[in-house]
Amino acid sequence: MDALIQEAVLAACVWSSSPEQALMLARPEDFTVSLYRVIFEAIRERFLANEEIDLLMLAEHLRRTGKLDMGSDESTVLVLHRITSNVAELLVQCIERLHAPRDFDRLYGGPS
Repeated sequence: MDALIQEAVLAACVWSSSPEQALMLARPEDFTVSLYRVIFEAIRERFLANEEIDLLMLAEHLRRTGKLDMGSDESTVLVLHRITSNVAELLVQCIERLHAPRDFDRLYGGPS
C-alpha cells in the first residue's frame, strides 16, 4: 500500500463512527511504514477491546504500551496530527466539489 493510502486507512479508522470495514480489509502487514503499522495495531487492539478510538485515547494507549515516540523526526504524535490534518483537508475538498457545480452554473449562465 502506498504511504498516502496507509494514512487514509488510519484516518478512516480514527474518524469513522464505524471503522469495522477498514479494520477488516486491512492487515498489519499491509502497512509498509513501520510507524503506521504500530498505529494500526493500536487501533485494532482498542477496537477488539471495545475501547474508544480517538486521537487522545489512541495516544494514551500508545504511551501506556511504550510505543508513543515523541523524539524522532517522524514521531507518533506528528503522524497522529497529520492524520487529523488529512481528514480536514479531505472534508474541505469534498465540500468544494459539492459546491462547484452550483458555482459553475452561477458564473457561466447555467441553471440557477
